[in-house]
Amino acid sequence: GCYERGVFFVSPKVNISTDAMMGIATPRHCQMKCWAWEECEAFTFSYDQGCFLLTDKLTDVQHDKQESNFATSGPKYCTSDGQRSTEGGREELTGGCIAQGCHYYATPVDVISLGSVATPFRCQALCQQYEACIAFSYDYSTQLCTLHATEEKKTTGLTPDELCGPRSCGLWPDPPKVRGSVAESLKLSAPMED
Repeated sequence: GCYERGVFFVSPKVNISTDAMMGIATPRHCQMKCWAWEECEAFTFSYDQGCFLLTDKLTDVQHDKQESNFATSGPKYCTSDGQRSTEGGREELTGGCIAQGCHYYATPVDVISLGSVATPFRCQALCQQYEACIAFSYDYSTQLCTLHATEEKKTTGLTPDELCGPRSCGLWPDPPKVRGSVAESLKLSAPMED
């Protein structure tokens, strides 16, 4: 598979604030943080120490690693068949039915655009709050979530920071509609379950 369980990569770390790394509870979410930082090449998630984003190339960090029962490590990207990948920019499945490297064109029938949305999973949950939303586009670099009333005009082969997907992956029903401060907290809260 893509991840190495029981392995802690020892490598120079991306210099980011501790606050930016709060609320990360899984190796998958740690990898998603890696996508958002251009200089990140690999990651290590340790249940006892947290998420570390690494600046060395994957081939370098794999030579310098330690065994750890609490750690899982991996590359910046995985391909849709679960293998390691050193580059993004191709349309790759990121979980459920959300695809990487794609975007829907903005059209006059777009429902709404929202800033400061933490993850594509939050963006999809927001899509489910609007009757007219059929699909969404999300950009990690700007944290912009655009809700679309149509799935037409899809573009692929974009940067790995850009993702898109349908209203629901069909794995569970739409959540109940929320309004006011609960809707705002959905948009901004730390995505522990993502």
